[in-house]
Amino acid sequence: MKLSLGEQGITFLETMIALVIIGSLLIGLYGLLESGMAMYQANDAYLELMQQMRFAMLTLGKDIRRANSISFNVIKKELTINFSNGSKKYGLDREDVYGPSGLSGQQLWGTTKNNPLASYISDFNIIQKDKLVTVILEAKVPKGKILTLQSNFTMRN
Repeated sequence: MKLSLGEQGITFLETMIALVIIGSLLIGLYGLLESGMAMYQANDAYLELMQQMRFAMLTLGKDIRRANSISFNVIKKELTINFSNGSKKYGLDREDVYGPSGLSGQQLWGTTKNNPLASYISDFNIIQKDKLVTVILEAKVPKGKILTLQSNFTMRN
């Protein structure tokens, strides 16, 4: 095969420039993919915490509304709810648990420590004024922000 004077192949310099341009595009696309995955994991952790805290708040609220009286030990982080036919305890375990997307914290348990109600909780507080009970749950999002869920309940008895 003969080459005419006007025909030439791709030079080494042209090949290198094309590879640099394609490489830059691929690195940019990878950066977008990586930031999208990080955002997905952060949102996943936030949603997991919200579900855990919401379930705990619903369960606590149901029992507080039926209670005759309550007592909260601030040092042990234990809540005792007294009913006409017995009592129930809730508390924050001292041992940390670790979960997906960098979640960590303690378990909020109900009745016994073997019965976890919610995970990844960092603080649990109760404030009582007469029959009005304020429940405060806190959890740390993996990037260090603190998520607080607070609800007021009224004891009916």
